[in-house]
Amino acid sequence: MSRISSKTMRIVYYAALIAIAIILGIFSPYLGPQIKLSLAPIAVMFAGAILGPVAGGVIGFLSNFISFFVNPFNPGGAFNPGLALTMALYGIAAGLLFYKKEKISFPKVFISILVIQTVFSALLNTFWLSLFLGAPYLELMISRLPTTYITCAVYICVMYVLLRNKDKIYRPLVTT
Repeated sequence: MSRISSKTMRIVYYAALIAIAIILGIFSPYLGPQIKLSLAPIAVMFAGAILGPVAGGVIGFLSNFISFFVNPFNPGGAFNPGLALTMALYGIAAGLLFYKKEKISFPKVFISILVIQTVFSALLNTFWLSLFLGAPYLELMISRLPTTYITCAVYICVMYVLLRNKDKIYRPLVTT
């Protein structure tokens, strides 16, 4: 029986996490043209936490880019590179905050995800959507705030469980 190389395993992890993010994004409900209850950032943030900030960024961007082509239910219209950049930033931020960190506490996860969600979803994604849709930024942000913080609560709970159990979920890449 041959041993799988760490490079091959890394590619497998990238592909699996991209696929999970795409699936979570496709099956997330829209509550209008600018409000989506997306769980895709969970897969992207977890990718950054277990594979590092660069991998999280790559997985975030690619999952958003690929999902545009494979999602037959995409009511958003054309590809928005700003939203893809934001998804990459989710992975980078989570990688910087959680990669190779042994001690994961609920307060750290709570504050980190709250800041990430506020900056990236409430502020940055709203900016991209206001440019894309031609809608006033402040009105769009106010309409998106409830959804932003509902998903934030979900992200906090799921990420805390994933991060506390990442050694059971993820087999670290071993170089030989």
